[in-house]
Amino acid sequence: MSYVQIGNTSISLTWVAVLVSFFLVIILYRLITHNKVSDWFGNSLFLFFIIWKLSYIPLNFKLFIDTPLSIIYFNGGLKGLIFAVVTVTVYLIYLSKNKAKHIRTEGHIVFLIFYLSFIPFKLILEFKSIGILILLIPLLLMFFLFKYKQNISTTLSNQLYIIFFLIGILMSSLFDNLLSTEFISIMWLGLIIYILGLKKT
Repeated sequence: MSYVQIGNTSISLTWVAVLVSFFLVIILYRLITHNKVSDWFGNSLFLFFIIWKLSYIPLNFKLFIDTPLSIIYFNGGLKGLIFAVVTVTVYLIYLSKNKAKHIRTEGHIVFLIFYLSFIPFKLILEFKSIGILILLIPLLLMFFLFKYKQNISTTLSNQLYIIFFLIGILMSSLFDNLLSTEFISIMWLGLIIYILGLKKT
């Protein structure tokens, strides 16, 4: 995982890419649907980050007590990542049962925008190669497809989700490690969102 140094703090380039993708989701989703993304998306990202970051405390309690500021520089590692994924999974399932309209109708498009923008921006930040912008083509294709075909049926929408999801995996396989915890976490949450979307009315 690569980092950028800001003062005395190192910030993961992965989280910079997440932030860029987050704002792209807000912008592109509004352009496609003329609606804003519901709170579940931002809450999910925030919840993931907080659990992953703060899990450092119970997992390294003695070190945290001795040096409280260590929380700024460290996180929960692999165990913290697992806790975060499980927490967000439970949160999404809970929402699907109590606020089905949001997660079930928005999930597919929101995740695809996020995933198909996260990959190229993460690679651009890490490799510093503008040529990788070509990887934004699937995102642009998906955007125009949903933008000008808003009467897409539920069945076709599910099929398109799978197609673009697989394109994202192919892109990742060419430039990244498919067995990385980061990739597996995103794939798992994408699968959960897909399954919840199948239940939409």
